[in-house]
Amino acid sequence: MPEQFQKKQKAGQPLKADGQYESGPNIYSHRRYRNWRKRIKLSQRVLDEIKVHKIYRENKDIPFNEYNAFLKSDNPMCVECLEEGHVKEGRVLDHIQPIERGGEKYNEDNLQWLCDRHHNMKRATEDKG
Repeated sequence: MPEQFQKKQKAGQPLKADGQYESGPNIYSHRRYRNWRKRIKLSQRVLDEIKVHKIYRENKDIPFNEYNAFLKSDNPMCVECLEEGHVKEGRVLDHIQPIERGGEKYNEDNLQWLCDRHHNMKRATEDKG
């Protein structure tokens, strides 16, 4: 058989005497892959914890969308809808006391979830007076 048609040995897979590759997965590459995935998951978890600790530890401004995503996982129900007796997802993270009127930007006591309808109603009353 000409050389160009013969199988060449791949890294990690020894050839049998008849020129065929051994069947079955390469366990070493599989372990390396699995360990790599574990390291990625662990590093992502550590990064998430660092972000959460930064929110409480530092008083610097952080991107609001990061804070929004962090709080949304906690309790994303519209506060006004719950008081009315029905459950609706809160889509807007609203400042109870507006920042322009002295409200704190990232204080959880000054934040609440509202649906679009209740947020628009609140903004309309704030704009009037």
